[in-house]
Amino acid sequence: MPLDFIASTKGKQKLLLGGFTFIKDRRVNTVTYWKCDQCFNIKCRARVHTANDSVVKTLNSHNHAAHAARIDADRIVNNVKETFEDLTQRCQYPDDAQPVVDYFEDTWIGRPIRGSRRRQPLFAHEVWNCYNSVNDNIPKTNNSVEGWHRSFNEMVSCNHPTIWKFINALKLEQSRNDLMIEQFIAGRVAPPPKKKYRDCAQRIIQVVSSYNQQNLLDYLRGIAHNYNF
Repeated sequence: MPLDFIASTKGKQKLLLGGFTFIKDRRVNTVTYWKCDQCFNIKCRARVHTANDSVVKTLNSHNHAAHAARIDADRIVNNVKETFEDLTQRCQYPDDAQPVVDYFEDTWIGRPIRGSRRRQPLFAHEVWNCYNSVNDNIPKTNNSVEGWHRSFNEMVSCNHPTIWKFINALKLEQSRNDLMIEQFIAGRVAPPPKKKYRDCAQRIIQVVSSYNQQNLLDYLRGIAHNYNF
C-alpha cells in the first residue's frame, strides 16, 4: 500500500499513517525516519521508518489520540491551494480582473514565495473554509446574528440612546429570551427555514458528500450553482 502524504504550511512533506501525522526527521540511504508531529508540543515519542514507499518499522506508541478531523482539514487546505493555482492557470480572465485575483490571493489563499510555499493569508483557510461546517450541519452564515441585531436596534429605536434606555432595552431583551427558553422547554418547535433554503442546503450537502469522488473544478462548479449574488 503506497504511503500517504500532505504538505505542511511551509511546503514540507508530512506522512499520514493510522490517523496520525509525522514529520521528516532524517534520511539515511534509502530509509527515511519520521517522528510524530506532536513530538515538540507534548513530547510524543512515536516514530516510523519508511523505505521504497512502504513502512518498514514503527517505534513507540502515541501519547495522544488520533486526529482524523485535523488530517481532513489539512487535506482541504492543501486542495485549496492546488485548486486556486489550477483555476488561475486554466481561466482566461481580462486584465481588469487582475486586482480582484490579487485581492483574493492576498486575503484568502496566500501569496507564493520561494519554492512551493505561500505566505499566510490575511484569513487562515481553517477560518473561512466551510467544508466541515456543512458536514457538521453548522450554519454557514451569521444571518441569525444579523437578525437579532436588527431586532435589537428596532427595540432601542435610536442611534445614540442614553445609558438608562440601553439598560432598559437589555432587560426587555433578557425577558424575551427567558420566555423563549421556557417555551422551548415546554416543547415548542423552532420555525423551520423556508423551503428554498432547505432545498439549497440539501443540495450543498449532496455536493460536499461527493468531494472525494469528483474533479475539484466540477466540485466548485456544483457549489457555485447553489449560490446567487
